[in-house]
Amino acid sequence: MVYERPFRLTFEEALSYFIGGLYEEDKGYALPNIKGIKFEIAGEQCCDDTVLSYGWYDFYLANFREIKERMFTFVYQKFENGGLKIIAHHSSFPAILR
Repeated sequence: MVYERPFRLTFEEALSYFIGGLYEEDKGYALPNIKGIKFEIAGEQCCDDTVLSYGWYDFYLANFREIKERMFTFVYQKFENGGLKIIAHHSSFPAILR
């Protein structure tokens, strides 16, 4: 699927991508009763207060269906109080499955 709005820059836009409502193209990506997610970290890189993490994840749905092998990248920022915040995320189906 090609999105008219592939980048979600506000909390409301990101929430709409997962549960629907704000734009017609948003169908509620997170609503098909996801019961679990398994992450496999391929690597991490740290630089000062920023961490890049990448790998694969599988979704497990309520009907026992498994959606396999989506690639992800998360960028985290660490704050002085020790908290982390995701400041960028991308996921996609790989061009070549491992």
